[in-house]
Formats: sequence, structure tokens, C-alpha cells
Amino acid sequence: MATIFTDAFQFLAPGNGKLTITQPKTGDTASGPIDPAGLFQLRGPGESYDNGKITGKKATATYAYTAGGCTETYDAEFSLDRPESDLELSLTVAGRARISRAQTGAFAKLVYRIAVANNGPATSPDATVQLRLSRAAFGTVYQWGVKVGVLQKKRIACKPRNRKKPTVLWTCQTPELARGEAAGVAIVVEARVPGNYVARGAVEGVNLDPVPGNNGAMRRTTVTR
Repeated sequence: MATIFTDAFQFLAPGNGKLTITQPKTGDTASGPIDPAGLFQLRGPGESYDNGKITGKKATATYAYTAGGCTETYDAEFSLDRPESDLELSLTVAGRARISRAQTGAFAKLVYRIAVANNGPATSPDATVQLRLSRAAFGTVYQWGVKVGVLQKKRIACKPRNRKKPTVLWTCQTPELARGEAAGVAIVVEARVPGNYVARGAVEGVNLDPVPGNNGAMRRTTVTR
């Protein structure tokens, strides 16, 4: 005899390639990897989700629950209550730079070009973008476009910083991005000390993101005299 039940479940994908589904009413939780295509296989105490897939605002899976030695299997269908936007961040910078004494203060100019594209089906409201450096440095922000090979019709806006103090963190916001739209910004850093400068960029929106693996990027620049 077929059995049907309806309940609320919570989907959580924090951006590390892992998905967790929780049933708040019972406290049951299952976790496992989710790949860039939205496919997932999850396991938890006494339950599993096989052949799972997220497509737009829908998700499907074969759900199995074991209790008292008996296993019940269901064809599960989920309606996600938030739209889906696949935000993709790209980060570029030169791999090597040299400190030039010809410039005032003697520094190497590192230009971090950041772009965020929305590859998902739904429009993404403004999202938070962060660039974090391994070393504190002075920096400024400017807009960029065709000359670096990417046409940016929209701009990422960054909070103004105190130019008299070095920092390791820049926080910015994307504008609203429809499907296929992108926005960009460049952060120019003055590297005054030789060494490795490691930069990590990340973007986080409010919509569900089926491909968390492309929400971040890391680049390293070796600065010499």
C-alpha cells in the first residue's frame, strides 16, 4: 500500500561542496557531497537520499528511512522556497611583481580583478563579495571593462576605506544580476614588502546556489625587489 506524507525540510549548502538536509520536526539529518550539476547522495543515521538532484526551485531524490528493522522507501519531491542563482566568482592577478623604487614609496602594484556572474535561472539580489589578503596593504578601487577582456555593464561597489591605514579585507556588494549578467571591480594594492601575497575572494548571495564550488577563488603573487 502506497504511503504519502508531507513535511518541511531544510536544505543547507554553505559553499564547501557539502549539502545537509534536516527534517526539523524529527531532528533527522543527512549530509553528503553535492556536485556542480546539483547532484547529491546523502547519508544519515537510519536514512539516505539517493539519486538526488536540484533543478531550479525543485529537488528530487529516492528517500529511504529505516526503523525497527524495516525500511520505507519514497520518491521524494521538494519545492524550494527560495529562488536559485548560480553565482560564479573569478579572480585574476599577476603571479609575479617587482617593487619599483622609481615609484613614490617604493611598492609593487598588484591589480586584483574581480568578476561575479549569475549563471542561475533566477535574478540574484545584491550579494556580498570579499577579498582577503594574507598581508595588510594599502589599496584603492577602480572600475574596469573591455580593456581586460570582459565587458562589465554593471559595477561591484566597495566600501570606502581609510587610505592612511593598510588592511587585509575589502568588502563589496554586487548589484542585482539577472541570468547571464555579470559585474566587476578592480582593487589595486600597494605591496611594499617582498614576499608571497595570497588573496582569497568569495561571493555569497541570498538565493540558493546549486554550485557552491565556484563561489570562491584563490591567487598567489610573489613580490620581489
